[in-house]
Amino acid sequence: LAEASYLSELCVLDISNNRIGEVGAQALAEATHLNQLMELNIGGNKIGDSGVKALAKAAHLSGLTHLNLHHNQISDEGILALSNALHLSALNILILSKNRIGVAGAQALAANLNFSQLTKLNLHSNHIGDAGLHAISSAAHLGNLTSLQLSQNEIGDLGAKYLADATHLKQLSELKLNSNKIGNYGASHLVNAVHLSNLTQLNLYGNEISSAGIKAISEAAHLDKLVSLNLGLNKIGDDGIDALARALHLKTLHHLVLNNN
Repeated sequence: LAEASYLSELCVLDISNNRIGEVGAQALAEATHLNQLMELNIGGNKIGDSGVKALAKAAHLSGLTHLNLHHNQISDEGILALSNALHLSALNILILSKNRIGVAGAQALAANLNFSQLTKLNLHSNHIGDAGLHAISSAAHLGNLTSLQLSQNEIGDLGAKYLADATHLKQLSELKLNSNKIGNYGASHLVNAVHLSNLTQLNLYGNEISSAGIKAISEAAHLDKLVSLNLGLNKIGDDGIDALARALHLKTLHHLVLNNN
């Protein structure tokens, strides 16, 4: 594929869930005839940090708007290289879910002003924690984000508060924080953040929210655009359910999940 120069008109390439490894990624990175690519899905290929470093040097991929690196054993080292890739400034969608990204990786992403065109950032199932989220929440150039996926990242109340203070994230319509460690304090700050009034999807499944946090949601009248709300696997109780039932601003909901409470 990397040697097939006749494929010079390719705009979309999906080779996810194969076995190309770092050698295959390096070959693709050297295939200069793929300079028309706009979407590249190389997820599930175990390309590792070496593979990402190769892609980060591939200046001919400057037209990419969509890059999927899901499940590739990428650590902070690889993310640092990616963040220094000046040719990736056209990216709108960056998927880095299910890797090994920690605080340093999140900080590197947040420091890269070239990612200012991102509208979707997926960091599901990594290890960024509160400190990593603080970096992302402080990055004013990420104000174009409409979708932010941070599930399974060891985020607690402090991380949720950082998001609540990130007024530049006013374009967010989808926010996924499921399977973290957010309690009532974090949830209350989050839902009281009026700049998040454009949210249509909010996922808080699998946290530590009880009736007090749910009452805060039920009183957050600015969340009147929500169509999907997932509060499953928390500690809501009858009082929380009663508060939700009285929340008239949630009349736009199409999808409500309350299982395992």
